Amino acid sequence: MAETLPPTAEGVKECAERLRAGKLVAFPTETVYGLGANALDEPAVRDIFACKGRPLSDPLIVHVASVDDALGCIDIDGVTREAFVALASEFWPGGLTLVAPARAHLPTCLGAGTGSVGVRVPSHPLALELLREAKVPVAAPSANRFGHVSPTMAAHVAADLGESDITILNGDNDERYTDWTCKHGVESTVCKLDAAAGELVVYRRGAVSEGEIVRALTAANLQKQFAVRIVCKHIPMPGQGPITDTVAAPPSGPLKRKMSDDWDTEPKSNGAKSTNGSSAGGAEEGGDESGSGGGGGGSGGGGGDRQRQRVEASEQSVENSEESEVGQEAPGQLITHYAPDVPTFMIRRAADPTTGNAGVDVLGGDAAGGDAVAGGTVAARQAALQESVVLDYGGYLIAYADQALAYRDLSPKGDTQEAARGLFAALRWTEDIEGAKRVLICDVMAAAPATDEHAATVADRAFRAASGRVLLIGAEPTDLPPLS
Repeated sequence: MAETLPPTAEGVKECAERLRAGKLVAFPTETVYGLGANALDEPAVRDIFACKGRPLSDPLIVHVASVDDALGCIDIDGVTREAFVALASEFWPGGLTLVAPARAHLPTCLGAGTGSVGVRVPSHPLALELLREAKVPVAAPSANRFGHVSPTMAAHVAADLGESDITILNGDNDERYTDWTCKHGVESTVCKLDAAAGELVVYRRGAVSEGEIVRALTAANLQKQFAVRIVCKHIPMPGQGPITDTVAAPPSGPLKRKMSDDWDTEPKSNGAKSTNGSSAGGAEEGGDESGSGGGGGGSGGGGGDRQRQRVEASEQSVENSEESEVGQEAPGQLITHYAPDVPTFMIRRAADPTTGNAGVDVLGGDAAGGDAVAGGTVAARQAALQESVVLDYGGYLIAYADQALAYRDLSPKGDTQEAARGLFAALRWTEDIEGAKRVLICDVMAAAPATDEHAATVADRAFRAASGRVLLIGAEPTDLPPLS
């Protein structure tokens, strides 16, 4: 049975001793709760996989207390080391994981046999205190059963892993940590520096946006050595075939949107509004190269010439589960991830530029998804919504609020960082709604401005929570037939 300890000096000391002794300890970070083990102790690391039900092909992230500790885990030199230190100096402690060749003393299972390992320094004061007290690097994925919604509270950890022999360091009820525990609400960004290829590859979007990374590389005068490329895979779960009940999904999932594929390398002073006051764009394969989403051209309006850096993006939808047995470079690559125990579907308006299908309405008519959302008549539509929980963003699906079994807006004011902080708790909330047969979650990429740097991260989590199933509704909610 799991034991919960308070975040006192004695509690931290006890957790550190248990880590050194090869035990598993769950602890809060600024992203989500992690399930930690001594990263130098291979049997303990393997216990993480067993406890979570996690395949060995899904690598772990090693948490350390300092940049020097991180450099002690990896084998890099030259311009790669220069860029590593520059990014670490900018974002650590914080929500960025950097993948690099692992030193020989680390267990190979940490990196899924790839020879690499991801490292980061968390910013949560309690996590740092634990790492300093333990005096060992700590491998820690999210502290939940594999594929389920990530935990942002100690109670979430206990709900998933409470029957396991673990210790939970509770950081929820101490005012010292109110502003720290899971303040991002989503996991760290994972990227790898590849000097030979001249690129920085983002494998998992997270707490740090691509725009922030580009600006940090530019500030260090390394933007020419490391072009930023985004690679998001959609790999079926082990033993899972292709997702066949997708009603309608764009070829590249949540990345596909009309926007600039260039980033300004410095914030705009008078550009389009985003949640953190800086300008950004995402990426689309073969997208608009005019810079329409990022301020246009190679210069800002009245701001003089700005350096710009192209961000290439690709999403790979894997048709079978064979690749789930292959060691991945980074966690978070499976198509089913962060998923509640209620069938979940991402909702997007058919008129959005993210799709090529106009006027498709899966809440009525023929839906390839079968029971996904039954349609055909007003009565069937109403009955389906009365069994559905709607998670909205910025009022995008407000037309369903009165008809749905339950409704919650992740951010009524349209703040993607607020939505990220509440996303996983909201997904777990849907599991507690009696009578819920499905969850309909808003596609934040469709609802947020193209300049929003954090929309893609929230959309990625929702897309994977829905196992890649995207449902199209009419051009506007008001275009739908009456629901009652």
